[in-house]
Amino acid sequence: PEDRRRHHRIIPRLAMTCDVEAPGEAAEVGDVQDFSAGGLAFLCARGWKAGEVLRIRLLSPAGTFQLDVGLRVTRSALMRGGGWLVAGAFVQPLSPREAGPFLIG
Repeated sequence: PEDRRRHHRIIPRLAMTCDVEAPGEAAEVGDVQDFSAGGLAFLCARGWKAGEVLRIRLLSPAGTFQLDVGLRVTRSALMRGGGWLVAGAFVQPLSPREAGPFLIG
């Protein structure tokens, strides 16, 4: 099948995490699996419904940069070993300046 992504996807070479918040819920920590200027996928203890908007705080691999963004969930999949793979598109794609610190690693 044809890849429909508009942005080049990066798989972090170093561990990259994100804090995940849904309205009215406690924050969760996600382990970023892949990242682009248009969205990301992360592993987390729970999943969300497609269409839900989450607040994501991206933390750079070196821990020197953070960025708060909105993420609209496109899918959540329960993993065989437990936990969820959650993927989504940023509400507003990141500019090269915003994405840059997270692509270095």
